[in-house]
Amino acid sequence: MAEMAAGTHYTAKLLRQVERCGDDDAAVARVGILWATQQCADLLHNGVRGIHFYTLNRSDATRQIYENLGVKDSVALRAG
Repeated sequence: MAEMAAGTHYTAKLLRQVERCGDDDAAVARVGILWATQQCADLLHNGVRGIHFYTLNRSDATRQIYENLGVKDSVALRAG
């Protein structure tokens, strides 16, 4: 994905966490969902007007992020 995003780089901390997962795809998914949740929480805390998820037909991760943020759906994420 980073190559498709104009050479975006992953942080060393994230790469270490993913590497610790080894071949455990579920563990990699948990790390990704945790990182995405933290990024979304930070963005929302700093007043972004919305977040768009590119799910690549895997919306389960988005549902888990919503749950982690304590919201039911995208309406709850709208800035007031």
